Amino acid sequence: MAQPIDAPVKTCLVRPATVEDLPVLVAMGTEFLTTTGYAAHLTPNSKAMWRTGYQVLDAGGLFVGEQDGTVAGMIGLICYPHPWSGETVATELFWFTRPAARGRLGVQLLRRAEGWAR
Repeated sequence: MAQPIDAPVKTCLVRPATVEDLPVLVAMGTEFLTTTGYAAHLTPNSKAMWRTGYQVLDAGGLFVGEQDGTVAGMIGLICYPHPWSGETVATELFWFTRPAARGRLGVQLLRRAEGWAR
């Protein structure tokens, strides 16, 4: 849905995540698992989310998107040796933007992740 012409422009910022972001990222992971089709297949596990958050944070592939100063999106990537070539490749583990922030912020997260992967 298009914004009205007089709607305020929201400011978006994508940055590397920090340990302080992990509580909101775990909450967004739970939101994703409970509000999408994954709810029929996966049960949210906050311990697993925290563990994964620390691992991806340590590897440098965890980014958050802020909209008007509030974290509203995240993307997490890992690098590993490809099983057939041995070359290092990157893959997305998760990518989520809260519904009210979807669009521009999600694209910015993806672009940042692609830059990191290169």
